[in-house]
Amino acid sequence: MFAAAAPWPRGLERYRPAVRIGSSVAGAVLVAFHGWLLAGQFVDGRLAEPWVLLRWALAAALVAGLVALRRSGASVWGRKGVAIWVLAALLHGPAVATNLSNGPAFPEAVATLVIQIAATSGTLAIGLWMFSRLAAASDRRSLSRLAPVSFAPRLFPASYCPPFSPRPPPHA
Repeated sequence: MFAAAAPWPRGLERYRPAVRIGSSVAGAVLVAFHGWLLAGQFVDGRLAEPWVLLRWALAAALVAGLVALRRSGASVWGRKGVAIWVLAALLHGPAVATNLSNGPAFPEAVATLVIQIAATSGTLAIGLWMFSRLAAASDRRSLSRLAPVSFAPRLFPASYCPPFSPRPPPHA
């Protein structure tokens, strides 16, 4: 039914169960939150408003699009998947605007949001860089690039240069 998963980079196979469990927990929390939000709007009678009902219908269509994309074998992080995620982000715009109108003034909210986005992006970039270095370190061939300093004892001082360097032996 699903296409075969892309092979993980060498040395990262051991993280596959943790990533799978973490993404499953995050998905379950996201579904539970939106179920709680839908139930709260149903109890408050807000689902009778046409715009709220339209947003939930669009959300259901986006989820159906992601499921159809996944079942077709395409990645939800590919070009079509990212387009659906951007539409989902745009769908959340009215809810964010509603919360901003009840909160601080708009300029302060924008400044706070920009600072939060910059801090999150910076933290994510540093974390991804550190993870890529860890992945590179797990590959034996890249250890020499990661740590160019050898901890083996030197037989000669660093300034020593042998007077004669023979060529390698010929191939037989």
